[in-house]
Amino acid sequence: MMRRGFSMILVAVVTLLTVQFPTFAMNHGQDNNMKGSADQMARPGDNILNATVDGHQFAYYLIDMQQPMAQMPNQSQMTGTKASHHLMVYVTQPDGQLLDQAKVGYLVVGPDGAKQRQMGVEMQGGFGADLHMGAKGAYSVTTKAVADGKTLMHRFTYEMK
Repeated sequence: MMRRGFSMILVAVVTLLTVQFPTFAMNHGQDNNMKGSADQMARPGDNILNATVDGHQFAYYLIDMQQPMAQMPNQSQMTGTKASHHLMVYVTQPDGQLLDQAKVGYLVVGPDGAKQRQMGVEMQGGFGADLHMGAKGAYSVTTKAVADGKTLMHRFTYEMK
């Protein structure tokens, strides 16, 4: 039941973002697998960090879901999630192509020490997860991407104000 509720919320948020950010849904001349270069795609949310890990570029985007969720007509029926934000990472390989066949996971430690572990869901060329980041303070984010037998790890701190 909880998984179904999460799926409904994820679909609703992605739908809202597609309506709110029309360029997010555009193909920009790429094939349907979204294998074009990272700079060809419009991305929703705020670009909070760009980093390089073993020649791979990690571009992080944070989407505040609190406002879109409050505007949803059935929001009161969608319970079971504490997610306030959606974190996306787009990983570009050294050859400039997006990494799309990978397993990506996040470990987020909040200012209160609470840990959240989420697997990223592949969407629009990136990997996203819903997280609870509603409290002010520093969040430690560790990202792990595994593809083609190679593990890429990246850690950073993000300050919610």
